[in-house]
Amino acid sequence: MSECQTIMLPSGGTATLRAPEMLRGRDKSIVRRRAAAAQAENAQELGVVVEEEIARVLVQAWDLPYRPGAGLPVDDQDAWDALTIADQDAIVAAARPAIPIIFPPQATPDDADIPGSPTAPTSG
Repeated sequence: MSECQTIMLPSGGTATLRAPEMLRGRDKSIVRRRAAAAQAENAQELGVVVEEEIARVLVQAWDLPYRPGAGLPVDDQDAWDALTIADQDAIVAAARPAIPIIFPPQATPDDADIPGSPTAPTSG
């Protein structure tokens, strides 16, 4: 299991993200609190907030050619907001696999026949 992934950003910079499996309880709390505080008006807006907050906690290091010495986004909202749209989109896309780790899907009887489902098949 790789602990970090470094991605090239469209601006020529880099961002190093922790592997989703390396998230900790603190990260989950940060994402959930910030998502709740956002008071999103609809599910789509909430989804955007969740994606961005997960990306922010995953970034462990970055090198931005247009913002040298920028603080890490988990602690520095201004640094996150100053990203180019293309760089921000690239980081969010790389962070998406972490969403089900922080927000696991609910098990339902409807998914019992799906391989890997947490719902055990019923006998019948």
